[in-house]
Amino acid sequence: MAVALPRSDDLDGLIERALEGNHMAVARLLTQVERSLASAAAVVTATAAFPRRGRAVGLFGPPGVGKSSVVAGLIPAIRATGATVAVLANDPTGAESGGALLGDRLRMKSLSRDPGTFIRSVAARDPLRSLNATTLGAVELMTRIGFDYVVVEAVGAGQSDLGTRLVADTNVLVLVPGLGDDVQAMKSGAMEVADLFVVNKADMPEAPQTARMLRQAAKSLTQPNGWTPPVVSTSAKDGTGFDDLMASLAAHAATRHDARPAVESELAGDVIADLVGYEVVRRVRRTLATSPELRARAAEVQGGGDDCIHAALVLADRLLADPDAA
Repeated sequence: MAVALPRSDDLDGLIERALEGNHMAVARLLTQVERSLASAAAVVTATAAFPRRGRAVGLFGPPGVGKSSVVAGLIPAIRATGATVAVLANDPTGAESGGALLGDRLRMKSLSRDPGTFIRSVAARDPLRSLNATTLGAVELMTRIGFDYVVVEAVGAGQSDLGTRLVADTNVLVLVPGLGDDVQAMKSGAMEVADLFVVNKADMPEAPQTARMLRQAAKSLTQPNGWTPPVVSTSAKDGTGFDDLMASLAAHAATRHDARPAVESELAGDVIADLVGYEVVRRVRRTLATSPELRARAAEVQGGGDDCIHAALVLADRLLADPDAA
């Protein structure tokens, strides 16, 4: 069963109210982006005439480094400049409900009361990716309907976090003191994606040494435009470093005359493949939800006549050969 697309006049009304600063309208537009690829495409088309004036900042890094605390500290620094900010916090998907764990939004609840701040938790439905595949559409929307900064917080899980480079104008790698030799191990992946580094929990004794190691490593990561990723130390405990982080973000923005296109040409293939995979999985799950053969196979497994792996392989082969077969 096809997903009903939003009517163009409904979208126009929501966009008009969103441009006026109505956060409920913004939330409803984001819901449309998250529903399906077709629905997201309708929203992107409806906002295409508006200039992409906002800048997207992606925060990524291992679990436990305090990305949420960095976001919470960055919001007031952005607002102090008079700029507006939207936060898209990609949360792990709940195993049972499939919904986002709303910890980020709860922790930032007081900040979200500010009319110039919008915070949304987004479920990262794909276990192989830290960013929801529809985050691209969400970033496109938010940068076109009046937000000066769109901060995308990734879940945090190894190479999957490199997905921030697909949506962000500036990529921020958040780390903590005490890395040691791990800095060298990271150079072949995450560090090469970063436009700047944040040493969070800078109140810890090891923080200065970690910052020095990162500055040394950054010397070999100078980008073609001459930009060498700076290292900024922040502490949510005492609130220091966030003005420096804001200054570094502004300095990086100044290296480009305009906001970077949503997708650079060399990354277009990765983006399209991710979106195709997201949409195919969504459609397959919807088909299997009412599949008589799936129920029959499950009954065979429960009865000891088959196992899950072989049953899944048979169903996958049939679906690929004929999407209506299952």
